[in-house]
Amino acid sequence: MEDFGWANQAECQGVSYLMCVAGNSDEEPGRRNYGEWHVMLERHRTFIQKLLGKNKTSANDPIVARVVQVLRAAGFADVAVEP
Repeated sequence: MEDFGWANQAECQGVSYLMCVAGNSDEEPGRRNYGEWHVMLERHRTFIQKLLGKNKTSANDPIVARVVQVLRAAGFADVAVEP
């Protein structure tokens, strides 16, 4: 884990994303990884798309549903998607 968490590139249905994972520990002895985790997705966009506000990441992007599915299958509780 780096200063903020982990970052990596991900691709889903031909679209590239920057995926970052960060967490806040509840600091419970014996439960090191227990706390609140955040997965942030940022769609790769060109400079022009950013200037024009186009091609933004959306809660409807297919990768969002896939990440939610993987987290729930791994046993994470209270998985929620925020805009």
